[in-house]
Amino acid sequence: MSDFKTKLMRQVIALSIMLLFAWLFSCTTHATGIYKWVDSRGKVHYGDKPPAKTVEEIEIEAKSSGALPANEAERRARQRRLLNVFQEERKAAHARSQQEKQRRARTQRNCNLARDRLRNLHRAAYLYDLDEQGERVILSDQKREKAISDTQAAINRWCK
Repeated sequence: MSDFKTKLMRQVIALSIMLLFAWLFSCTTHATGIYKWVDSRGKVHYGDKPPAKTVEEIEIEAKSSGALPANEAERRARQRRLLNVFQEERKAAHARSQQEKQRRARTQRNCNLARDRLRNLHRAAYLYDLDEQGERVILSDQKREKAISDTQAAINRWCK
């Protein structure tokens, strides 16, 4: 599968997950009740989760004022945090993808260089090295075989 299709698929999946969470948060916010209970000291408490079995569920009408109710503001804040997390995950995945792409390109380049070197080693009538004065010194058959085996080891390493 091409990198473009993979990237597109990941974006579609991430968007689907975000929409799913947004829908779930909106459903749970509207579906939950408000509970009222009195603790052992006689203090009255209100909450969206019951602390014990003996609680009273009450209905609260939402006001149509411009200000968001606390649970709606909290829901939106959670939604923003979730979207920020998804965005950070996308950035991290993109960075990992770029690093992996660079690593593959470097590996391919090293593989090609090693294969070219091996081809040249087999084609050459003789191999030489330069001494301290810059004069050519022809390599022995033993050194030639070592160069070939070293290059073959490089191919085995880079060309998997």
